[in-house]
Amino acid sequence: TILATAIGPFLGLLLQTNFGYSFLFASESVLCLIALGLSFMVSHESISFHFSEDSEHISIRDFVEPKAFSIALVIFIVGLSYAAIQAYMSFYTTSINLSIYASYFFLIYAVAILISRPLTGRIVDRHGANWIVIPAAIIEAVGLILLATAHNGLSIVLSAFLIGLG
Repeated sequence: TILATAIGPFLGLLLQTNFGYSFLFASESVLCLIALGLSFMVSHESISFHFSEDSEHISIRDFVEPKAFSIALVIFIVGLSYAAIQAYMSFYTTSINLSIYASYFFLIYAVAILISRPLTGRIVDRHGANWIVIPAAIIEAVGLILLATAHNGLSIVLSAFLIGLG
């Protein structure tokens, strides 16, 4: 999903810029039909939800693990910043006369994710989440500040890499 949210905007902006909105929406429709076809190949056993045997009623604890709330909240807040970037990158880069870099932002972001995620997973396994979450939040904040103050294409590309690392 992370790669899809990075590559999707890159391809979307690329298709929209070169072929227009009609082609973009037609392409998305075809992808949805392909996904629908592939969904019939998913085994229901692999995704079924099993409630605990000791309770007949569904409770919030069946869906939310209280111990994971703090890290989930951090990830949610970081996700909000990226969602805003996805929604407004094209408008922002156009307003600062750097629209050519909007689609490349998402490609560089995806590359940074591909580079960082295998390494960060091992670090979390060995040392715990704080070894990654705190530096990642700082790196992402620096990337967002760089993006907010961007005056050239290098700033856009570098911010994409930093945000992807974060």
